Amino acid sequence: MLCQAFEYETAFRIMLEEGDDIYLLRLMVQTGPCTKSLTTHTAQKLLYRLNKVVRTGVIQNLALEWIDDS
Repeated sequence: MLCQAFEYETAFRIMLEEGDDIYLLRLMVQTGPCTKSLTTHTAQKLLYRLNKVVRTGVIQNLALEWIDDS
């Protein structure tokens, strides 16, 4: 696994190319904050993509639905 080998740049490039936000979020949880370990280009793409995910409100809506259901 690329995260265990500390190959963050490669792992994030692959996930950003894939276009799957769930796997990207899982990778972010596994690595923790690591933008300083990425190239400027990859870090910018990551932050842009994260901003798009957050702005959709999907995560917040899902959390609220789960809390409301419980």
